[in-house]
Amino acid sequence: IFALNVPFKIWAGKYLGNITINCKDVTAKIPFEVEVIDGDFEFQISNYGKVKNKYEINYSIKDLLGENQDIKIEYSLENKNKKFAEGVKKVELTAFEKKEGSLYLNLPENLSENFELILKSSNGYYIQTFSKMIIFSKKKISVFTVNL
Repeated sequence: IFALNVPFKIWAGKYLGNITINCKDVTAKIPFEVEVIDGDFEFQISNYGKVKNKYEINYSIKDLLGENQDIKIEYSLENKNKKFAEGVKKVELTAFEKKEGSLYLNLPENLSENFELILKSSNGYYIQTFSKMIIFSKKKISVFTVNL
């Protein structure tokens, strides 16, 4: 049994190395591979959008540690630090499990402002954050052009 020290600021990926064993009668080199993962879990947003009077966010979440985890997802729609809608969902993951799901925010009527959609997922140690600007309009847009 041995311990391997890994620097805190290291890129995710596979690293190759050698263990050298020096004994009285023999010396041996044994190659080994260390895989550094990027976080404890992977949280991804697949799509999001307004559906009638709700805002739907579809996500996937996967355990990367190979152990059971309880993930808390906090989500909100904010404007100038005021929360207009918010929610919390807890997801239980088993080792290497991937789950997909949806989150829903009830929208106030007659929205016509810019909002920030904020999602924060955490297992208590590792945190992932997602933020996106959302523009609601009372009018339907028939033509939208961008001149570069």
